[in-house]
Amino acid sequence: MIKYLLHLLHNLLSVIILCSMLINCSIINIKNKVDPQLQSFHDEFIHYAEIKNPTTIVVFGDLPGGGDVSGAIGVCNYLFKRVTIDRRYWKEATLSQKRALMWHELGHCELFMGHNDKMIDRYCPQSLMHPYLAPEGCLQLYWERYKLEFRRK
Repeated sequence: MIKYLLHLLHNLLSVIILCSMLINCSIINIKNKVDPQLQSFHDEFIHYAEIKNPTTIVVFGDLPGGGDVSGAIGVCNYLFKRVTIDRRYWKEATLSQKRALMWHELGHCELFMGHNDKMIDRYCPQSLMHPYLAPEGCLQLYWERYKLEFRRK
């Protein structure tokens, strides 16, 4: 039984490593793996962050509670390097909110950034990596400051 479980674990690890190599070695053409409606936001982030070989797939999906106050509007799956954006939220979002959401999720998936819950003041987060999307006024007022955290050092 133990021998069987070790064999199964070995096969599972082999599949994970192969998938990782396919993605990270750019065998998969990432241009074809980003929804066309999301492509310009993706490309803007990749250019600004100076990422040479982007590997994240970006698609629309229906997230549980998406668009609600309590629901997720974007999710990064680190294992599969896949960002899912809630399509209901996207339809109602402003241009600034769309950009901020994409940069937040790509910050997770491309740069492996975590959340930052610090605040500039009572209303505006210090970072686009805050767990909740910044209000529209904060995005307008602090965009130049927010985007600096994504610049490769």
